[in-house]
Amino acid sequence: MMTLATDLAKVLTALGLTLAMAACAADLAPGSGANTNVQYAWLQAGPNGVYSARAITKAATCPALVIDGTPIPMRPRALPEADFADLVCEGDVASGARALSVDTIALPAPKPISQRIVIIGDTGCRMKASVIQNCNDPNDWPLAKIASAIAGEAPDAILHVGDYYYREIPCPADRPGCAGSPYGDNKAAWDADWFKPAAPIFSKSLLLLARGNHELCTRGGKGWMRYLSPGPYQAECRKVEPSFLVSLGQAMGPDIAMIDSSDAEDIKIIPGKLDMLVASVGEIAPKLTRPTWFLTHKPIRGIYDVDEGAMTNVDAEKVRKETPNGVVSNYTWAEALKKTGTPAQMELALGGHIHSFQANGFGPDYPGQIMMGVSGADLQEKPLRLIPGKNVAGAKLAQAFGITRYGYLLFDRQTDKAGPQWAGSLKAPDGAIIAACTIKGREPKCQARAG
Repeated sequence: MMTLATDLAKVLTALGLTLAMAACAADLAPGSGANTNVQYAWLQAGPNGVYSARAITKAATCPALVIDGTPIPMRPRALPEADFADLVCEGDVASGARALSVDTIALPAPKPISQRIVIIGDTGCRMKASVIQNCNDPNDWPLAKIASAIAGEAPDAILHVGDYYYREIPCPADRPGCAGSPYGDNKAAWDADWFKPAAPIFSKSLLLLARGNHELCTRGGKGWMRYLSPGPYQAECRKVEPSFLVSLGQAMGPDIAMIDSSDAEDIKIIPGKLDMLVASVGEIAPKLTRPTWFLTHKPIRGIYDVDEGAMTNVDAEKVRKETPNGVVSNYTWAEALKKTGTPAQMELALGGHIHSFQANGFGPDYPGQIMMGVSGADLQEKPLRLIPGKNVAGAKLAQAFGITRYGYLLFDRQTDKAGPQWAGSLKAPDGAIIAACTIKGREPKCQARAG
């Protein structure tokens, strides 16, 4: 009798352990639905060829990251605090990974060669004393429509030129278009400005995320450090992120040089800020071996009117006196490249900051400039003055295209070496083509679609 009872106990114990192990495995298995507290998950590019899977969860512990069927516990990145009542988790992903998921959320695996890319930027809804957008109106703030359209394009990589956080002040009582909007550098505002509207793209594409001036330590720096900074989280906001390279095509290129220009002053030189940008370019330049695009927020040779932005009278007068015909590029970038030299491998600068779209070429001796500041924030009101022959930071504008309409930029890689390396289009929030665009070496070109 004792033997029978003992044997039965052993069987039940073994069965219990088996069930417990199965339950644990189910918790870690993709598609199990075990961790329903995960709000958002995405994959972003990071330094040293390592990608970072990120997750935001309401749970007290991090979910598992499943890489090619193997569950790996994610590590806490940032713990809950007063203004950010969430746990942010992360896990490292090597370039050879083929299948990724966080709980039931499938993530895109990094592609060895990106065949289709999308470029967006300046995506948040501006709420500042100077401008109040109607954040509740998808026509006045179309990021959700843009993200939905991009998800349908199935790109391999999405390049964001910076500026995610825009809701800095309360919605005025007399502005029903933004009624109920959260504001301030906190979880609710970051959800409203970025995570909720952009969520459709997270499961579709690798993200390359530049830092904008809206993510400076004095503005949205806390949220940037928690959620999107490519470096490790630290409570004290980093003034500048280290430069690093991301490959979009192995030997085919291009490489993407991630450069933090968020604090590069537009129309005056501040020595400390200049030194940071010089150091960033100097850090990356020796590593360049293939055709390279600089992904950075402040445009090197973007063009805007002297009255654009919140310039003081003194600054505006300085521009009028020192800049031919009111054409303004970024003074800090121009000075930094005088000190470091423009890398021979640098073909394009991808930027935003100015809320227009521009594709500008400066001949074979200078990198081209694409500006993508039209993916959500208020559009530039001043008319664009893109006149060939104008001097922009020491280079003459050879050819240009510009427009102030909301949208996103899509490119497909071309295999015909005699033609452009990339061909695509600037698209409206609903996916309609605004202009046909190509990139060949240092020449980005666009032509408006007829009709």
